[in-house]
Amino acid sequence: MSFPYQDNTAASNSQLGFHPRAGTPGMASPRPSANMDRQEQEKFLGSPYQQSSPLASYPPAAQGTNSYFDDEAHSKSARAAPAGFSSTRTPAAVAGKKANIFKRKPWTMAILLLLLIAAIGGGIGAWKAVSGSKSESTVGGSSLSDSKNSPGTGTSGNGAAPAPTPTITPLARYNWRDPNNVAYGINLGNYLVLERWLDEDWFTSLCADCLDEWNWSAHLGNQAIPTLQKHYDDYIQESDMDTMKAMGFNMIRVTIGYWALIDTPGEPFVNAGQLDRLRMIMEWCHKRGMYVAISMHGMPGSQSGDQSTGLVKDYNVGGTSWFTRANQARSDAVIQALATWITQQQPYTSTIAVVLPVNEPKQTQGNEYRDDWNNIMLDFYRRSYRTLANIGMVMAIHPGFQNGQDPSGWDAFIQGSNMDPNLVIWETHPYPGFFPLNEDRDDIVSKVCALGQIYKDISVPVFFGEWSALSGVPGAAWLKSYWNTQLAAYSSSAGSTFWTWKANNATNPDRALASNQMSRYDFQFLMNQNIASAPAPGQSIKAYTDSLPNNLCAGQSKRSPKAHRRERMGRLSHEERH
Repeated sequence: MSFPYQDNTAASNSQLGFHPRAGTPGMASPRPSANMDRQEQEKFLGSPYQQSSPLASYPPAAQGTNSYFDDEAHSKSARAAPAGFSSTRTPAAVAGKKANIFKRKPWTMAILLLLLIAAIGGGIGAWKAVSGSKSESTVGGSSLSDSKNSPGTGTSGNGAAPAPTPTITPLARYNWRDPNNVAYGINLGNYLVLERWLDEDWFTSLCADCLDEWNWSAHLGNQAIPTLQKHYDDYIQESDMDTMKAMGFNMIRVTIGYWALIDTPGEPFVNAGQLDRLRMIMEWCHKRGMYVAISMHGMPGSQSGDQSTGLVKDYNVGGTSWFTRANQARSDAVIQALATWITQQQPYTSTIAVVLPVNEPKQTQGNEYRDDWNNIMLDFYRRSYRTLANIGMVMAIHPGFQNGQDPSGWDAFIQGSNMDPNLVIWETHPYPGFFPLNEDRDDIVSKVCALGQIYKDISVPVFFGEWSALSGVPGAAWLKSYWNTQLAAYSSSAGSTFWTWKANNATNPDRALASNQMSRYDFQFLMNQNIASAPAPGQSIKAYTDSLPNNLCAGQSKRSPKAHRRERMGRLSHEERH
């Protein structure tokens, strides 16, 4: 269902937004560090609402803004001294003495010339041998920037001329609207944006009291950059990509923070070459025919106050700072810098399938919905769309902390904002078995099956950017059927990416969960336990997800999401509804 829209060029937010029931808290973050009560969980498939206040206006990103990415470290190359003779002059007396010898004994000159020619020949041969050996050593141990800037240009050991750079063919443009094209992939959580709970032992070994990357970086000071770079080296390697490809993945969702894209004066965040690592992931994906979804997890001021943004804030503060005029302007600069950077990554630009300009913005302050913040969020999406559409990039829209699994009404926003539906997808992050831990198997299955039908409420593709296998229901048989049921349901439209590739257990969990719960976020555990399977060789992802066994939604009547919501609301008590 879409709300009626009257003016196709200048829609007011009162027509395009949503408004919650009075006194009802908004959706909370799908992270263990967030507070969420049962009342919030029951808003899992909330109803549409209307807005009342006008949209605040913010200046768009300046046209032609340059990328803020500082690649100075990669542009500084060692400059060898020019080849040739020493610049030290020969004293005149010595030169004169040599000239007299040549005049008296001309045959001496001939002998010396022969010796000189032999010496030069031997020197050139030795130089070639050393040069060839050095070249082989350099290619074998090349740095990230070497492989990024000069692929395939190493000098051969025999001194031959460099081989021509091979032609790299871009991937075909990812088609979100093709019903036979389904995303199946993984998130690289805790890679380019640290999330303490995903590797708590390592994180706290470096800063025991830190909750986020902001304070962690401040604590490490000048050691933050080398420590992060080693973390990047260790956390994701090319062999991981081989495993992902073997599991049938075609989409890798990479989270990143604004500090990789713009200057951060007065802030402890550091640029440790995150964009180099993103470029590396793009190259690895290109080699395997896989695509990349970029999620701006960390935005100026923190859009939710959750640790996944890089800066934890009190629950009642939330994303307050992101909604300020100053941080909206900085956020515009972030998206402009990202767009500029993307255009500079040819031919690997072709691997980028979509950009989510802000991950899970929180337009609620504590449990109070802020209509003005929602307006600001909507306007940010409009400006981001213009920037990304200018380079032909698809933009994802996440609805934030309010009715986060209900796309009803968003068609009106997309159409009213003059967005090309070919350049927009709608993204959601369902966790039906958690926040809080849900032990009701039937309730969980009912929610998952309803989620598999929400694509009918919106005309653009629906992408399930995050989900997990965590619930309060025990047993391996349930876990297998829960995995298959979710994967099948979330493949009903544009597909999904599981959260996350790696979730390490903690010795003494604080922000982390207990080991048996962490494993439900850890794809590698699920893979090794044969919970997560792979398509058969040559089988399409759509055919694979359509044929998954133990799909608890299979055979159910295709009720509409609205019918499901009416049924669910009927089960709630009067207190829960009001």
